[in-house]
Amino acid sequence: MLGDRATAINTSVEESMLRERDWELLPHDAFIRDNIREEDILIVSIGANDVALRPLASTVWHMLRLAWLTQLSSLQNGSAWSLSYFQHLLGTKVQDYLTKLTSKTKPRAIIVCMIYFPLESGQTSWADLQLKLLGYNSNPAQLQTAIKKIYDIATRQIKIEGTRVLPCSLYEVLDGKHKDDYTARVEPNENGGRKMAKKFVEMLEGII
Repeated sequence: MLGDRATAINTSVEESMLRERDWELLPHDAFIRDNIREEDILIVSIGANDVALRPLASTVWHMLRLAWLTQLSSLQNGSAWSLSYFQHLLGTKVQDYLTKLTSKTKPRAIIVCMIYFPLESGQTSWADLQLKLLGYNSNPAQLQTAIKKIYDIATRQIKIEGTRVLPCSLYEVLDGKHKDDYTARVEPNENGGRKMAKKFVEMLEGII
C-alpha cells in the first residue's frame, strides 16, 4: 500500500497486557524507546487483553456492570458509572505507556487504536464463553455502544507533548458484521488485517 515510502517493524508481544508495563517496559517496548526516530510513525493497540484475555477481578466486575446493569442510554450519554474505570484503563494508563515509549525521542505521529468489534455470529471461538457472559451473543449493541463511548472519553483524549496523536476507531473497519474479516470471532484474518492496514494508510496521508 505504501510501497517504498515506509517499512513496518512489528514489535508486538502476543497475549501481553498493559498492566505488565505499569512499572517497567517490556524488552520489545524498550527497543522502541531506544530506537524510534523523529521521522517514524508509532502505531499502538494495547489494553484489549487486560479486558478480554486475563482481566483483573475489578475489570470483570465493571465489564459485567456495563453488560447487564447499565441502561443503553447511560452508555450513550456517558453517565454510566463504570465508564470511568475504563476511561482510566484505556485512556490514562495508555497515555502513561506512550509517554514511556517516547521518553527519549518523539516520533512524527502516534496512531493509538481502540479495539474493533468482535464478530457477532457465524464462527466459533475460544472467546465464546466470555462473549456470552457479556451478553454479546444476544445483544451486541450494548458492548458495541460501550466501546464507542470509551473511545470518545479515553482514546480520543490521549495527548503526548511534542508529537501528534491520531486516535483510530478500528470498529469502523471491523464492525462485527462480516465473518470474512475474522478468525475465531475476535481475531482479524488476512482480509481483516488488510482493511486495518488500509485504514492506517488513509490516516497517514499527508503525514508521510
